[in-house]
Formats: sequence, structure tokens, C-alpha cells
Amino acid sequence: MDPLKLAKKLISIPSYLGSGKTEKEVGNFVYNYLKKIAYLSVQKQEVERGRFNVVARTKGKPQLLLAGHLDTVQPKTGWAVNQFAGVVKGNKLYGLGALDTKGGTAAILSAVKKFKNLSGLSLLFYCDEEYDFKGMKKFISGSSKNEIGKLAVLAEPTDLKIWNAHRGLIEIYFTVQGRTGHAGKPQSGKNAIDGIYASLINLRAWLENFSDPTLGKPSLNIAYVRGGLNTGLRRGGEYLLGREGNNIADFAESVIDIRPTKNILRAEKVVNQLKKYLEINDYKMVESRIRHDFGSLYTSPKTVDNVEKIVKKIVGKIFYLDPRNKGYGDGQLIQEKHGIPVIYLGPVGQNAHAANEFVDIDSIDKLSNIYYLLIKEYCL
Repeated sequence: MDPLKLAKKLISIPSYLGSGKTEKEVGNFVYNYLKKIAYLSVQKQEVERGRFNVVARTKGKPQLLLAGHLDTVQPKTGWAVNQFAGVVKGNKLYGLGALDTKGGTAAILSAVKKFKNLSGLSLLFYCDEEYDFKGMKKFISGSSKNEIGKLAVLAEPTDLKIWNAHRGLIEIYFTVQGRTGHAGKPQSGKNAIDGIYASLINLRAWLENFSDPTLGKPSLNIAYVRGGLNTGLRRGGEYLLGREGNNIADFAESVIDIRPTKNILRAEKVVNQLKKYLEINDYKMVESRIRHDFGSLYTSPKTVDNVEKIVKKIVGKIFYLDPRNKGYGDGQLIQEKHGIPVIYLGPVGQNAHAANEFVDIDSIDKLSNIYYLLIKEYCL
């Protein structure tokens, strides 16, 4: 099956999380496809009930890992075509996940099918990349460097450019306790909402100490803030807060998103900085929860010069993506644990995570040829 037919087939199988859907059906398709390739040993790696990764390996000491995620974001309104039909218009293939990243997955699958036998190749098709990275976490937890190889390439959309560096991802929820009083006399209390904002202004300045020459300054996004008078009651786990204007808010909560550019900046360090500032200013951090705590990624171009040569042969030129304009990629978990070069290399397209997502059909073919030559370089 050529890359276009494979991509259309993958698009036709919904693989978002929600409304009773998971990646199970598309995972079964990939599993059955790989089982037909005689030189591969294929298994399902359970992640949680009904959800799994597909892991395949050849004989021989692993040299190369190729990976793509099975899930997509949830469907959106506003599509001009059926987002599960794999509609071709000109040189564009439209569909949910066409670019992110069923086109890239199709390129891997079609490249692998061209060989009669291989040694040292590992394949990973994993779940939950768009949500909580459960699939990659599971894969990493049971992996050793000897099972990964010398290079990992993930099929994220990159416009056929090499993506070799990105910021990390820290997400923290925390609560602040102040002291209530009469609104007509603000000095009689400690307004927790003021405390939240002051602590985050201080944090933003503090984060500049962790700037990196390649990745720049870490960013801070204040994603959520809520505060008021703490009634001592909860409903469904949520604090019930008074909204009366004549009380000083003694409670506030916030969610922040930080994109660190140096690996020494981790979530616990951020929490400690917030706590220290709040305590100095007569507030108390009551609770903190860390949802994500991932470091940054950097792979030196010197370590992937053979990839450069292959890309140049197929594309005609080599470009690297500007890492300061990219989000987090969970290939970082591979590099952090095993210390090997990790890059992302995927097709051309637009509108990932939005209506009318499409992938450039020629770029899927070129990507398949790049993967073919990579496999040939490392695994023959």
C-alpha cells in the first residue's frame, strides 16, 4: 500500500479520545499491518485499559527507532469536507490527523514494507500524545538503551525540515491562602488574589535566570486564576468561594504553564520559588500539584549529519526549524532517559489541531523515501 492510500486509511479510523473513542481501532490496523511483515516481531504494549502502544522490532542489536503517535485531537466544527473521509483536492489530503500525524505514520509504514529483511530496526506507534503522554511514558518506563538504538526519529509535522531542539513543559496548579477582612479597610487582611499575581510577576522575572543561547528565555503563561472568600466547602472537588464585594479574598488558585529552556529548571524548583516568595510576603501555599515536568531537548546537528545527507538527497536542501517557535515534543523523554540523538521529521501541511487540516501529498512520498534511506543506512 502506497503512502497516500495508507494515510487515507488511517484518517478514516477515528482515533481521538472522547465520546467512547480511543486509539484502539487504528492501533489494531497498524498492528495487523506490521504482523504481515515477516522480519518483524510485533506486540501490543498495554498502557491502560483498552489503550495500547504498538511496538515492533527486528532481530539484531537496535540501531534506529522510528515512531509516530496514533491519536489525534478531538473533531472540530467548521470543516469544508468530511474530516474522516481522507479527501484529496489537488496535491492536498484533508482529514483529521492528516498532518499530525497520520501522514507521517503512513510514510513510516510504507517505507518498512519495501524491505525483505532488516536488522536493528525498532518501531513505535503510541497512544495519548495529544493528551498526557501516557503512551510514551509507558514505552520509556520499560525500555533500555539497548532496545532503542543510536538514533530516534519521530514523525511530527516539520515541513520536511529537521526539528532538533525544543523547550520543555511544566504545568503546575497551586493554591494560596491569605487573610480575610473588611473591604473598606484593605490593610486589615491579605488578599490572596493580590498574592497570586505578585508571586507570578516575581516568578516571571526569576525565570530569566534560566535563559539558553539556543532556546532563548523560558515562557510563562498564566492559564487560570480564581479567587474569593474561602467558605470551607467543596463540590465535585472544586472550592466554593464567596463573591461578595465587601470581603477581602482570602483564597486563590492558579494554573501556570512554563516552557523551560534549560534542564536545570524543573517543576519542584518553580514550586519552591513560589512558596518562598509567598511566605516572605505573609501568604501560604496550601496545595500544589504538578501535572507536567518535562525538560528541554537539544540534538547537535553534528550527531545527525547522515540524516542531513539523506534529506538533502530527497528534498534538495536542508533546513532546521527554529526551536523558539515550537512547542514540546515527547521525544524528549527518550533523550532524557537514554541520552541518544532525537529528532522530529515529518511532512508539509497546515491547520494541525484545526478545521481543514491537510497534508501535502508529495511530501508524504518524499518523507517515505527519507525513511527508506534512513532504514537502509542503519539497518541493512
